[in-house]
Amino acid sequence: MRYPVLVSLLPVSVLVAATACSPSGNTGAPNDATVPLETPARPKPRPIVRGAAPQAPAEPAVDSKARPRPTSVKTFGAWGIACDNGAYCTAVSMAPDDSSIAELSIVVERGPAADAPVSVTIGTPGSALRRVVVAIDGTPLASGNPGDDRRFTVTGPVAMTLARRLATGTAMTARLDGRTIPVVITGAAAALRYADAQQGRADTATALVATGDTTPATTPPALPTILAAPLTDRRAQAPAAPLVAQMRQRTGCAADQFGPVTNETYALDATTDLVLLSCGSGAYNVITRALIIRDGKASEAPFDLPPQFGEPGAKPALVNAGYDPKTGLLSSYAKGRGVGDCGVGQDYVWDGTRFRLAEMRMMGECRGAITWPVIWRTTVARN
Repeated sequence: MRYPVLVSLLPVSVLVAATACSPSGNTGAPNDATVPLETPARPKPRPIVRGAAPQAPAEPAVDSKARPRPTSVKTFGAWGIACDNGAYCTAVSMAPDDSSIAELSIVVERGPAADAPVSVTIGTPGSALRRVVVAIDGTPLASGNPGDDRRFTVTGPVAMTLARRLATGTAMTARLDGRTIPVVITGAAAALRYADAQQGRADTATALVATGDTTPATTPPALPTILAAPLTDRRAQAPAAPLVAQMRQRTGCAADQFGPVTNETYALDATTDLVLLSCGSGAYNVITRALIIRDGKASEAPFDLPPQFGEPGAKPALVNAGYDPKTGLLSSYAKGRGVGDCGVGQDYVWDGTRFRLAEMRMMGECRGAITWPVIWRTTVARN
C-alpha cells in the first residue's frame, strides 16, 4: 500500500499517508543467533547507528560543505532496496503488492568494502515469537529465537548462503512456533542484483547474484564530513511565557487539546538554545516546530534539508521529535501508519549556524517492512 499524499523532502519525494497525523521445534538449522535490534514501530526517534555518531579525529576535521542528496528506495516485486550515498545497501522484504500485512520480513544489509560481510535479519512486524526457522526450496537455512524486538540476525557464511539462495530460490517458507507460512521472495533477485551493481560487485566473486572472476569496478565513495558545534554542558533557560506565546502565534502552533502542550528547551552551544514547540498531534505522530533563541529573541531553526510533513510547501515540522544532549542529535521520526512499517526518519546536528542532515531513512511502502533503508549518511566530527 502506498501513501496517497506526497511529502516533499527535496531533493527526494517521500510518500506519507494523509492520515499520519489523524486522530517451536528446532530443526537443527545452522547458525542460531539473536541480535537485538530496534523496531521502527516504537514511537520515539530512532538513533543513528552508522556514520553519524560524533567522532574524535586524529587531526582537526574539515567540513565537506556537502549538500544533502538522499538516494531513493527502489521497489522490485515484494522487495525494497536502497543504497545510500556511501554505497551501504539495505534490502527489505514486504507483503505482496495486494496486501499490507506481512507475517515475516527479511532484511539483507551489506557495506561497500570489497570484503564487507553480509547480515540477514529475520523478524515479524506483528506478534512476538519464540522460534523461527526459514527454508528455501525445502532446505532449512537459518533459525533463531527472536528477542524482545521480535527479530534475530545471522551473519557469516550462513548469511551469504541465505542471501544468494533468496536470489536463486523459487519458494521460501518460515516455521513460526510450529506453524509454517509461505514467504514471498518475488523481487529478491532484482533487488540484490541492484545492490551488486551499486557496489561495483557485478561479475565478481563477492556478488550476491551474478558472480564472476573480475575485480570490483568501483571504489567506495567517501562519506561527507559535518563539522558540528562542540557539545555544551550549559543549562538552557526555559523561555518566559510571553516569548512562548509569541512563538506559538508566529508559528501557528496553538495549544492542542488532543496532544501534549510542551516547549522543551535545550542548550545547543554557548549562546544558542533550541526550543521544540508542540504543534498538534494524532494517533501516533506528534508534530513539533524547532526554534532557536539567541539574546532573548526567537526565530525558526534553519536546516540544510528542511524536514517537512504534510503537503508540499508546508513549513518545516519535526515528527515525534527528540534531542539528545549527549550526542547532539535532533531526530524526527514520522510514521506512515501506527505499526511503523513505513515513513521517514531524519537525524540532524547543529553546526553553530544551522541543523545539518546527518542521516536519513525512508520506507514509502506500507507493506510490513521491519526496517527503513538508509538513504543518506555522514561522518560527524567535533574539533
